[in-house]
Amino acid sequence: MVVVSVVTNQKYDSSLNDEHMKTMEALLSDYVKSKNLVYDRSMVHERVTNVDGKFAVVYTVQNADCGRVDNFAQGARRQAVFVTRIGVKCGDRPGFFIN
Repeated sequence: MVVVSVVTNQKYDSSLNDEHMKTMEALLSDYVKSKNLVYDRSMVHERVTNVDGKFAVVYTVQNADCGRVDNFAQGARRQAVFVTRIGVKCGDRPGFFIN
């Protein structure tokens, strides 16, 4: 299991969570299409959270290869200007951040 935390520069406001989540889903979909990748939503659990007052999404990816998720996250981070930080935690290994 790989846990990916995506923190944005958007202020956390629970009334805007649905709109922010739609934006995140659209960006993820666009990135996947642009790289001709496969993204199996049935293997991913998404959860909105508040990280230091900022809107964030935690993606828990089942049966994932850490290296592939890391590469995916690094590429996605370069494409999304409003994402400020991505944290990746692979199983029992120490987590790391992509800034």
